[in-house]
Amino acid sequence: MTGPVSDVETEPETAMREPLESIQPKRIDSVATMAKRLHERLINHADDSDGWLLLAKSYDHMGELDAAASARQKALELTGKDDESTTESAAIEVFGTISVAPGIADQVNASDTLYVFARAANGPPMPLAARRYSAAQLPVRFVLNDSHSLSPPRRLSGENNIVVGASISRTGDAMAASTTLKGYSTAFSPQ
Repeated sequence: MTGPVSDVETEPETAMREPLESIQPKRIDSVATMAKRLHERLINHADDSDGWLLLAKSYDHMGELDAAASARQKALELTGKDDESTTESAAIEVFGTISVAPGIADQVNASDTLYVFARAANGPPMPLAARRYSAAQLPVRFVLNDSHSLSPPRRLSGENNIVVGASISRTGDAMAASTTLKGYSTAFSPQ
């Protein structure tokens, strides 16, 4: 279909958004629970490199960057090699913390949606990678890597110069017209 999307077509998506957002905290809690159980299992089975890599990815998802790096290092030590299977999501990682300046914090509602994304500094505006958070989680520690790619042919690991951005949307729509606040980093090399 070409042309603008009618309101009728977007209503089901909007209606679905609220239930999905209410499920998300439970999903994060279950990832945390699974990560805790996996970590406890790895204490007794410390030679399981795949388990350590899975734990690293779980910690990445939860925003626990130091724990993710530690688990990834353990997997690397066990395999004895730095290959793509061990460092798939670690090939290029961009991480940081998003917070709102006190002077504009009153413009953000807990029900707003925060998008954190990376895009090519000198390329199309379509993000290479993105993550979605509830504004209620601010400040947010984030990790972006190739596993967060929006289009498999375009990845963070394939770019020499990127910009990280954050936008806050009242409607939950990632499109620029619906964002209330946005900010960007200066261009930098993720390599």
